[in-house]
Amino acid sequence: MSGAIAIPGSRAETPATELVASLHDATQAVLSRIAPEIQAEGLTPCQFWTLYRLASGSLDHPGDIARRLGVTMPSVTASVDQLVEAGRVARSRSETDRRYVHLSITPAGRRSLGRILKRFDATLSEKLKGVPAADLKVAARVLSQVSDRVRPPRVVVVGRSP
Repeated sequence: MSGAIAIPGSRAETPATELVASLHDATQAVLSRIAPEIQAEGLTPCQFWTLYRLASGSLDHPGDIARRLGVTMPSVTASVDQLVEAGRVARSRSETDRRYVHLSITPAGRRSLGRILKRFDATLSEKLKGVPAADLKVAARVLSQVSDRVRPPRVVVVGRSP
């Protein structure tokens, strides 16, 4: 992989830039398919991805969610406020550091997320019919590796409770 970014379609395009372009195109296509499912549940994309991350158990702090989603803290705060008001997310303070807020998905949030994912899975399964499952697993593994290698490391603030 060279250090230069190539113009799309040029002979200098590298496997890495081709991967990034394909990833962008696939992401846009998938997001356009899931958007109606998210809207049908009365959620914004930021609210959906917040629920998704909370349900996965990988994140439970608004700042971590903002970094993972690539949005600002005010966007996450507004989304979380609405999710809490709708009963889809619970917010609690750390017992060891009252400044630290923990978020968790509620049963109502899980039901909303489940309905979206069920409808989306049916749509995606139909669209991916004919693509071998082994190919999808390889693609998922490669994208996971790209994500792990490219994502900036999490900055830990000394004195901040997890």
